[in-house]
Amino acid sequence: ALAIAGALKMNSSILYLDIGNNEIGSDGGVSFAEALKVNDSLQKLSLQGCHIGVEGGKAMGKALRLNKTLVKIVLGDTNLGDDGLSAVCEGLKANHALREIDFSGSKFGNQGAKTIANALTENQNILKIDLRSNEIGDQGAKMISRALTSNQAIQHLILKDNFIREEGARSLGEALRINLTLRTLHLGGNLIEDEGVIALSQALKVNRSLQKLCLQGCGIGQNGAVAFSDGLKKNQGLTKLNMGENFLMSEGAAAIARALKMNRRLQNLQLTKAHMGSYGATAIFESLKSNRGLTKLNLQHNNIGSDVASMIAAAIKANRQLQQLDMGCNNLAEGVVAVIRSLSENQSLQEINLESNRISEESVVNLSEALKSDKNVEKIDLSHNPVGDAGIMALIQVLKANQTLKYLRLSGIKVDEESTRAIRLLDDHRLLRF
Repeated sequence: ALAIAGALKMNSSILYLDIGNNEIGSDGGVSFAEALKVNDSLQKLSLQGCHIGVEGGKAMGKALRLNKTLVKIVLGDTNLGDDGLSAVCEGLKANHALREIDFSGSKFGNQGAKTIANALTENQNILKIDLRSNEIGDQGAKMISRALTSNQAIQHLILKDNFIREEGARSLGEALRINLTLRTLHLGGNLIEDEGVIALSQALKVNRSLQKLCLQGCGIGQNGAVAFSDGLKKNQGLTKLNMGENFLMSEGAAAIARALKMNRRLQNLQLTKAHMGSYGATAIFESLKSNRGLTKLNLQHNNIGSDVASMIAAAIKANRQLQQLDMGCNNLAEGVVAVIRSLSENQSLQEINLESNRISEESVVNLSEALKSDKNVEKIDLSHNPVGDAGIMALIQVLKANQTLKYLRLSGIKVDEESTRAIRLLDDHRLLRF
């Protein structure tokens, strides 16, 4: 580490240096800080997991006051401690070049959040800050929220896994009513539950700048989803929403579906493990008949059965925007045939994931006939289905006839020697088996 830092002092061409997860310690941290004082080329530096400690943090803070080229620095899991973090943040106040900083996994609490919030009130150059996997809690979230009301630069804020609950979510919601620059907010893994998401929903009714919101695994139930859908109906900013790994249930999913009929802005919707079942999925696909915004939809792990297949097919025929559909790890079974056949009347869908859907050998043979003449789909995943040898042979014929298909994934498929030989003879790079 000392040798690399020494070389960095004299090097004037290197732009990016990643020495993450090396135990360089405080001496190494100090050495790199000294190099940053004189180096005039480095733009990105990662010290992730290097444990530079308090002394390394203090030295880095002094370096940031002088350095004029670094635009991104990663200081996650570096054991800065409160004093080291404070020194770095003091450096941020004087630094005008840095655009992105990563403090993930630093184990600081609300005192650390206060230190960072104070720096953000003075630094109007940072565009992205990653604070995931810390312990800022509700009090820390309040402090960060206050900073957002005065900071008009930051665009991306990552607060994943920070023990934030309803109170912290309410503070963030209040900040979103005022802040006009934040584009991404990641709150995944924080148990804000229904009351917290309701507060955010109210903010979405007036906020038009936030484009990406992650609420994955936030303990949101059906009542929270219903309330959130009201904000989604009126929101004109969000383009990506992740509400996966929550307990939306069928009624919550149906409420989101109703919002989709009115929302024209949302492009990417992630609802994995939302416990929606066939009823909720039917409502989602019904909404796609009229929705004109969504291009990506992920409904993995929702116990969606073959009884929804006809609705999926109808939605695919009517929809002209959807490009990627992920139905992995459901139970579409023989219903997949109707879904694939519907592709002949759709010109937008390019990727479809059907892994782990209990698709039988007979169903694969039947859907293969439709795939031979398809001119739009480029990627299909049929992994972990009991497709059988006849299914494999049918898919080989698809690859011979269909030149649009660029990616066919068949991971976890058991085949006999004849099928294995046929695959080898085909020697087609589009067929992926792992």
